[in-house]
Amino acid sequence: MAPRVSVLLPAWNSAAYVEEAVESILGQTFGDFELLVLDDGSTDGTADRVLAMGDSRLKVFRNPVQLGLSGILNVGLALAEAEYVARMDSDDIAAPDRLALQVAVLDSRPEVTVCGADLEMFGDATGASDAATEDCDIKALFLEAARNVFDATSLFRRDFLMEHRIRWNQAYVSGGDLAFWIDFMRAGAVFTNVKKPLLRYRRHPAALSRNVTGTASAVYRIRKGLIADFYPHLSQLEVAALANLFAGAPPGGGSFSFSSLCEAVAAATKAKQWTEPVFGESRSVLDQIVNNRVLRFQQAILRQP
Repeated sequence: MAPRVSVLLPAWNSAAYVEEAVESILGQTFGDFELLVLDDGSTDGTADRVLAMGDSRLKVFRNPVQLGLSGILNVGLALAEAEYVARMDSDDIAAPDRLALQVAVLDSRPEVTVCGADLEMFGDATGASDAATEDCDIKALFLEAARNVFDATSLFRRDFLMEHRIRWNQAYVSGGDLAFWIDFMRAGAVFTNVKKPLLRYRRHPAALSRNVTGTASAVYRIRKGLIADFYPHLSQLEVAALANLFAGAPPGGGSFSFSSLCEAVAAATKAKQWTEPVFGESRSVLDQIVNNRVLRFQQAILRQP
C-alpha cells in the first residue's frame, strides 16, 4: 500500500546539513510517509550519509548529472506514490508535528489544494515569516512574491498536480517555486497556510536562494506573466511598465528615468480599474501592493543623482 505522504528532499553537496534535515522528517509524529532524497550529482558523499541512516522509509535516488533544483524535483514527482506530496530542503529542519498538522488540514478541508506554513530563519539571518492564511490574499501576494507559500513548507495534493500536468519549470535556475505555485493558481487551486512555524529555514552562503541576481531576473519574468493575467486589459507596454514598479533596476541595467516613473504610474492607475477577480484573488490586496510599489518607485527615482 502506498504511503499517505511522499516527502521530496532534493540535495546537492549537502553533506554538512542533510542528516539533520532527514532526521527531522524521520522524527515526525505522523509516520505514514516515504522520504525521497533526490541526490542531484553530489560529489561530497551526501547520498552515502543518508543511506547510512538505514531507515526503511528512506529512498535515495542518485542522479549522476546535475539537473538543477527544478529538474531533480520533477524526478521526485515521477517517483512519488502518495496521496499528498510535501517539500523539504536538505539544509532545513522540520518541526516534529509539521506533517501531522498539514495532513489534518488537507484531510478536513477537501477544497484546499496546497497547505504551507510559517517558518523561522536561523543561521546567517534570523526572524520569523508572516504568511497569509486566506486563499484570496495568498493569490494576490504572488504579485509581491512574498508571504504566499514558502516552498519548503508546502504539502499538496498529488492528483491535482497530475490532472493539470503541473511541473517545476526547468527554465528557472532560481525563482521556480513562484512559477510553480502560480501554475497551481491558474489551474484553480485553493491555498492556505498553518499559522505556526513548522520549518526552521537555514540561511547560509551556499544556499541557492542567496543567488540574488538570478532570482530577481526570474521573478521579473514570472511577474510580467502574472501581471498580464491579473490585468488582462493592459497592453504589453503597460504590463512591462507595471513590472518595473517591482524591479530595483531596469532589466538591462542602469537606472530608471522620470519618464519610466510616469509610465509606471499611468499603468498602475489603469490596472486598478480592473476590479473583477481572475483567480479568486483579493483585488483590494492587489491595489495595496500596487499603491505601495508606486510610492517606493517614486522615492527611488527621487534618490537617484
